[in-house]
Amino acid sequence: MRRPACLVLPLLLAAAIVASGCSSDDDDTDAKKSAPETSASEVGSTSTTSAAPSTPDTQPEGDVVPVPASIDATGEQDVSALLNEFLANVPEHSTVQFPEKGRYRVEDTVIVHDLSDVVIDGQESLFFATTTGTRNRAHWRIELGEDITVRNVEIRGANEDAGVEGEFDPQLEAQHGFDIQGTQHLTIDHVRVTDVWGDFLSIGLGRVGPADGTGPATDHPWARDVTVRASYFRGSGRQGITLDGADGVLIEENDISEVRRSTFDIEPTTPDYGATNVVIRDNTIGTGRLNFFSSGGAAGLVDDITISGNELHDKTLQIIVGAPEGSRRSRFTITDNTSDRPTNQAIIRLIRVDGVTITGNVQPMGGQLQGEAAVRLRESCDVVVTDNDFSDIPQMIDLTPDAPC
Repeated sequence: MRRPACLVLPLLLAAAIVASGCSSDDDDTDAKKSAPETSASEVGSTSTTSAAPSTPDTQPEGDVVPVPASIDATGEQDVSALLNEFLANVPEHSTVQFPEKGRYRVEDTVIVHDLSDVVIDGQESLFFATTTGTRNRAHWRIELGEDITVRNVEIRGANEDAGVEGEFDPQLEAQHGFDIQGTQHLTIDHVRVTDVWGDFLSIGLGRVGPADGTGPATDHPWARDVTVRASYFRGSGRQGITLDGADGVLIEENDISEVRRSTFDIEPTTPDYGATNVVIRDNTIGTGRLNFFSSGGAAGLVDDITISGNELHDKTLQIIVGAPEGSRRSRFTITDNTSDRPTNQAIIRLIRVDGVTITGNVQPMGGQLQGEAAVRLRESCDVVVTDNDFSDIPQMIDLTPDAPC
C-alpha cells in the first residue's frame, strides 16, 4: 500500500511536518568550534581541473518533508542514528529537504533503504566523519528502491591523506562516498565527495532478504538506470568510480581528480557481477595513480561500454581491458577523448575484447616508445583504430594476429 506524503509518523518526522503543507521551521545555527573547519569551496582548491559544478535548480518535487530541526545541523553531535530513523519513514512521492548548508556529523552510514519516488535535496549540506570507522562504513548507502534523486549533498570522509600519494588501506577500502546497492532509476546530481578511504561511488548488486540480515538473500538485483551527473570528486583511497553489478549507467560532466588507484573500474568480483550499457562522457579528469579505465577481474559480463569526450589533465589516456582466459568482452567505443600528459607507453591494451572502435582521441607521446604502437591487441577481433592523434607513432599492433575470433 502506498503511503500518503503527509501523515502521522514517528516523532522525529512528525515534528517537522505541519498540516498546512509540510513546511519547515529549520533554524540556521552556526557551526560549533569542534566541527571541522574546511569549507566545501576549499576542498581540492589546488587542483588544476575545473571548479565544482554550479548548483542545480532546487525547486522541490512532490510534497516537501523537511529534516527535523531537532537533528543537530551544526556538526556538534553524531546524528547517524537520528538521520536513519528519519529517512526510514520518508513517504513516497516526496522531497526530503535539508536546511541550507547544514553540517551533519555522521560517524556511521546514512542509509536510504528501499524508498520509491523520492528526491533528497541536501541544499549544500555537509555530511562529514571525524573517526576512522570500520571497513564497511560507507558514508551514504542507497539500498534497493526506485526512482530516487540525490542532489546538492556534500560528503567528506576521514582520510586526510586521500589521493595519488595517499595510502591504500585494504582494511578501509569499502568506505565509499556513495555505496549504491541494487537501486533502480537513480540520479546522483551536483554532489561533492572528498577525502574518502574507498571509492567516490561504488555501484553494484543489492540484497533482497530479511532486513536484519539474519536469513539468506532471495535475490541480488543489479543496479539499473543510474546517472551520475555534474558532480565534484576529490581525494579517494581506492578507485574513483567502481561498477560491479550495474546495467545502464551514465556518468557525465563530472570533475574527478586525486584518485589513489584507477579513475574508472569494472572488475567483476565473480561471474555473476559485471557492467553493461555504460556511458562515460564529457567528464573533466585530473590526477590519478593508476589507469584512467581498468577492466580485469573475473569472467563476468562487461559489454557495451562507451568512453567519449572526456578531457584528461595531467593524466594519460591509459585504458586496460582484459577478459580472463575462456571469456570475452565486447562492444567498446572509445572516441574523442583528449589528454595533455605525454607518455612513452602503449595507452590502450585489449586482451580478448571484440568489436572495438577507437577514433578521434588525442594522446601526446614522448620519449622512446615502450612497444610498437599506441594500441596493443591480444586475441581481440573486429577492432578499428583510426583518426587518432598519437604523435605520429603507429596506431595499432596486433600481437596475436593468428588468434581465432
